Amino acid sequence: MPEHDHPRQPSAAIALMTSAWLVGLIVVAYLVWTAMWQGWAAAHGGTSSGGANWTLILLALTVFLWPLLTAVVAMAQRRRVATVVFSVLGVIFLLPAAAVGYTACQELRPASEPMPRVTQCMEHSGGDNRCPGG
Repeated sequence: MPEHDHPRQPSAAIALMTSAWLVGLIVVAYLVWTAMWQGWAAAHGGTSSGGANWTLILLALTVFLWPLLTAVVAMAQRRRVATVVFSVLGVIFLLPAAAVGYTACQELRPASEPMPRVTQCMEHSGGDNRCPGG
């Protein structure tokens, strides 16, 4: 009697990772929403912290890395469809996540101090002591 191929049961690990990713997206969306309002308040006279930038970095990591991690787990379990779906999701979100993460990291760096403005005449070696412009 030949063995019949039964459809494989869904993987609990992939289902849990997908659920965790979706919950993570909801949580990060809420954090982005609150950071947006904090930014609006700071633009209108309030104070702001760097929390919005960390939230954007978290968003970039959650949106991009979690599907790729799920794809690796699916590949280890030999789930072709899940591997392809989560790999495609990771690649689709790569460019926006990289752009958001890069912008947020740039804003987290402290601004370099401006060059000091020279307000007096300085004599240079081998020259005279006259100031340019008068």
